Amino acid sequence: KKCNELLGANYDRDFIKFTNEVKKLANIKYVLKPKILKIQADPKKIIKAIFGHLLAAKNHFGNTIPDEWMRNYLINDNLETLRKLNVSYWFYPYNATIIVRDLVMPEIRGKFDKVAMLSLLKFFPIAYMVTEGKKYDKNFGFLNNLTGAKEIPINFEFYREEDWPERVDKENIIFFGEEINSSVIAKLRTRSEF
Repeated sequence: KKCNELLGANYDRDFIKFTNEVKKLANIKYVLKPKILKIQADPKKIIKAIFGHLLAAKNHFGNTIPDEWMRNYLINDNLETLRKLNVSYWFYPYNATIIVRDLVMPEIRGKFDKVAMLSLLKFFPIAYMVTEGKKYDKNFGFLNNLTGAKEIPINFEFYREEDWPERVDKENIIFFGEEINSSVIAKLRTRSEF
């Protein structure tokens, strides 16, 4: 209960406001829209909201090392470092919501010598990936780098396929345990599908 109160009162409001601002800008259709726009937000609060939602996405109290790190950062307001977790984000122009916890994949796509655990929170207009590995893709934005900033840049021209990075292909393999049962994959139906 304490965790939910903390999340809702302190971080979800900022997370929702940030998400709505990005949605508003994503829906603007004009030729001169800049490639990168900056949204006023506190990256530290956004990271805490992401961690809270990922922790809540499990059917039980998670006990992985990344869970422990996320909980520690979420609850301990004085903890400035994210330890070994990288929080990346990118524009996600799809209507699917995907929440996947504790996948193990190559630390760098296409290189199979090192693996890392990661979790995903993807919904229009932004996807987030939390990984204990290196920065998965240098084209992403990294919230870790912005913890003292007051703005978060969004690159509306850089995005990946809807099922990226969790798609299995010649550059990717996935290992998972029982946490896969807590995954959510939901798509909005169009009128023609009713």
